[in-house]
Amino acid sequence: MSLNLQSSGKSKKAIFLFLSSLFILGGFRLGSKTLPFKINELIQPENKTRIQFENYDAEFKNESDFFILYKPKNSQAWEKELKILQDKMTDQPAVLRLNSLLNAEYLTVQDDYIRLKKFSSNSSTPTPEINHPFFDNLYRSHDKKTFLIHGVFKNFKSIKEERKQIGNLLTSIHEHNYQKKGIGLHAIGTKIAQYYYYLETIKTQMLLTPLLFLLIGLLVFFLFRSFKVVLFFYGIILLSYTSVVYLIVFIEGGISSYSGFAIFFILIVATSDLVHFFHKFLESSPPALEDKLSETKSAILKPCLYTSLTTAFCFISLIPNSLRPVSLIGIYAALGSLICFLLTFYGLPYIIKLFNFTPITPLKVRSLDLHWLFKYSLKRPYAIIALFTLLALIFCLQLPNLKIDDDFYHKFKDSHPLSLAVNSFQKDFQTLGSIDLTYTYHTPSAYEQIRKFEKEIEKKIPQVSYTKSYFQMLKYVRDAFQLIPASSLKEERIKSLMELIHSRKLFSQFYSENFKRTIVYVKSTSTQETKLTLKQIEEMAKKYSEDFTLTPQGFITLRTYVLHSLIEHFLISFFVSLILVFFAFYWLYKKLSWALLAIIPNIFPLIFIGGILSLSGFTVDSNMVLMICISLGIAVDDTIHFLYSLKSNLAHHNMQTSLERAFDSTSKALLGTTLIFALSFPCFFLADLKIFYLSGSFIILSLIFALAADLLLLPAILSLRSRS
Repeated sequence: MSLNLQSSGKSKKAIFLFLSSLFILGGFRLGSKTLPFKINELIQPENKTRIQFENYDAEFKNESDFFILYKPKNSQAWEKELKILQDKMTDQPAVLRLNSLLNAEYLTVQDDYIRLKKFSSNSSTPTPEINHPFFDNLYRSHDKKTFLIHGVFKNFKSIKEERKQIGNLLTSIHEHNYQKKGIGLHAIGTKIAQYYYYLETIKTQMLLTPLLFLLIGLLVFFLFRSFKVVLFFYGIILLSYTSVVYLIVFIEGGISSYSGFAIFFILIVATSDLVHFFHKFLESSPPALEDKLSETKSAILKPCLYTSLTTAFCFISLIPNSLRPVSLIGIYAALGSLICFLLTFYGLPYIIKLFNFTPITPLKVRSLDLHWLFKYSLKRPYAIIALFTLLALIFCLQLPNLKIDDDFYHKFKDSHPLSLAVNSFQKDFQTLGSIDLTYTYHTPSAYEQIRKFEKEIEKKIPQVSYTKSYFQMLKYVRDAFQLIPASSLKEERIKSLMELIHSRKLFSQFYSENFKRTIVYVKSTSTQETKLTLKQIEEMAKKYSEDFTLTPQGFITLRTYVLHSLIEHFLISFFVSLILVFFAFYWLYKKLSWALLAIIPNIFPLIFIGGILSLSGFTVDSNMVLMICISLGIAVDDTIHFLYSLKSNLAHHNMQTSLERAFDSTSKALLGTTLIFALSFPCFFLADLKIFYLSGSFIILSLIFALAADLLLLPAILSLRSRS
């Protein structure tokens, strides 16, 4: 009989290990399928702004454009070096065509005809046409030391082929920089930026996620000093992690940069529940395993359920956001929080019983001794409350100075190749981004009025470096005809030449079948400055309303809409999450005063972090505003555990004794959770994408400040209340 039971037990273990391993490996396999980042996909397909952008982009195919910045050692002998470089780049399988001063053509008059000729750097046959204003900053910087190669990528068969070929092109550029010291070569473009985002996603999957798992495991072992506890930890975390991966892949078909970001919050929620579970499990008194599990569940299942619900509520508040990825983050993280709870309290007990885990003695569990600090808060409540109040007032006064802005191109560390390219482009061409403008003509003289309007933009708006447009190209053509005597055929020749330029796709970045455009090059891609510049342009265009109607187009319209929606809906999400959390507190504690009391320590971390960021002069990225809702959902966990334990003890003891018992029963788990996150999340500093290490810093600070408020401020307030 005993042999049959042992055999049955081994079979169950083997089946469980096989199925769970299959489930986890399948999740990681699916998680390796990454989706390309496209900003238009942030918005719902039926949105008018997205439709306008996609119609416009279909004509110019801006996403296929890229630029190579080239700074030769000898600016006087640029032609030979540029030819070698351009020939090398043209041979790359990713490149459809390249345009630079080598193959650009200018107009010249010979006898009574206009001809197209290529530029030359030969001093014996100078080409003064290169100094025409139309060519300034088009293929060469104003100081004539940096050259610009405008390229177009091919249409790739698949996203896998696109990433491979663009990667080969960038590798070739990096090798060229390494071999030719002193020659600066940088590449920039939408698909190039997408490629770097893809590399960062791979880096997260291959380096940061395994490193985070390893650090969590080491810290769990440090706390509990048991390899078995670490294995149980990993089992539940991996099952939670891969469950959310399955959910994401089912909805989206792969992991995007946004959905991948959501998965990290599952690690936080799962780790928090597991730390509380094992602390209570190891401290439970019954010797029998079944009884220990029963006592553990009865003690912490309800507070952990409420922590999962409040965390889910904060994520749910993101769901109404008009930006689809933000809404999906809310869905994934909310469902993931509930999955973590179910696996911890219904899956983990089954696994512990299946493997007949013999608990270690609770004396081996490590913990920081903060009783002295807790005792001080009870003895000196006025001092603690005064300190927190003073800091809150100082930081509140700084909050109006907090800058929430977004610089689209500065998403990576300063040492990253894309950041270096952006900075070089900004330095040499006095520009970092552009605003596209198209027109609807109302009068025959609209062409002259648009040229006048462009000059006014360049002169009066500080953020504008210069403009390039179809209308400047048309002026260049007309200037070439100045040497030809006036005749009835002159206008026909101009028209014929424009048709030739169109057919050969010369200067095709300025026109399409349905649009003639002006590209306004601006010095900054800061959201606030770009919106101001756009507003100034639209105001200046009003006095030309009889001649033409101006329409902003392209990427800038989409980006402005996205960032406006993100910040606008954040305020709604924050207040919704705050209200939902308050009602959860009220439902848990059954008293309005307790619900209000529970909110206090969770507001302090947000005020403190906002004040610190403001004092440091740091500009908060628009994506970081999401962290405020998320941090609130994570920070309330400590409050719920402490106050739930306190309220349970108040049924049998006075306030002073109940506070001490609540501290004894919860402080180890609360400190352990904070310790794990504070020491493991710094691995995000290895990421090149700013959002990762900024989010890691935000979460660490939130947890530390929330813990300080829960274990110092709350006891001080309650101690003062008990005295009165």
